[in-house]
Amino acid sequence: EPDNLNRLDSFDMEAIGMTLSFGIGYGGKKSIGDKAYMNMINKNYILASEQFQMYKNSNKIIYKSNQLNSMLNFSISQIPYQLYNQAVEEYNNGNLEESANILGKIKHKKDVNLTYKINSKKHIIADQLLKNFLKIENNYPIDYQIEYYHYISSISPRIKQKAENKLAKVYLEKGDYLLSKNNYEEAYEFYLHANSMNEKNSEQITMKLKNLVTIILNDAYKDLQNKENIIAYEKLSFAKDISNNNTIIFLMDF
Repeated sequence: EPDNLNRLDSFDMEAIGMTLSFGIGYGGKKSIGDKAYMNMINKNYILASEQFQMYKNSNKIIYKSNQLNSMLNFSISQIPYQLYNQAVEEYNNGNLEESANILGKIKHKKDVNLTYKINSKKHIIADQLLKNFLKIENNYPIDYQIEYYHYISSISPRIKQKAENKLAKVYLEKGDYLLSKNNYEEAYEFYLHANSMNEKNSEQITMKLKNLVTIILNDAYKDLQNKENIIAYEKLSFAKDISNNNTIIFLMDF
């Protein structure tokens, strides 16, 4: 038993041996129940539980109901440990994302020790992925960087703050890019995202917002000169929503 924990209450080997040989006895062909039993013995609990369930749903049941349910429930109870071992193997082979993916699939409630191991491994993986990505982030588009930092943050809550600090920086870059394309509303949205990720950037973001309003005013003034009054009014309305600049009211009235 893994970790020296006695989770198995009883195991009637004699009864299992009899039902196994009974299943093979007719025509020498293993039933899916026999295959499930062998997979359980070989610690492939995921496959064993699926096969036991298929066997239970079939019309060719040889095992007694209580024996079948015991083996099915035992196999199901061992799946979290099998998945954890698979995740550790993937981690040892350098497949960090696959290891994190497997750890995210593990669902259990009773084993505190396993919970600690899973959370610790998630933290280690997320921290390592973050360090690795920092070295190569500039090789990827901004949208991919945003998506990947969100992914790292989702792996472990213990790495979330570090990931969000980096994400705030990328949000600011995204906001600057959108502003350069005169996409004012989305630029403003990404500046707010950056502020929510890391409030230490508040002074920098305040400056960026002032710059955003200034650019909108200059752009709206050009529209007024070209008698594009409706377009200018729409831009000024947005600027008014995000700023208390008195010039905005004057231009809107005009």
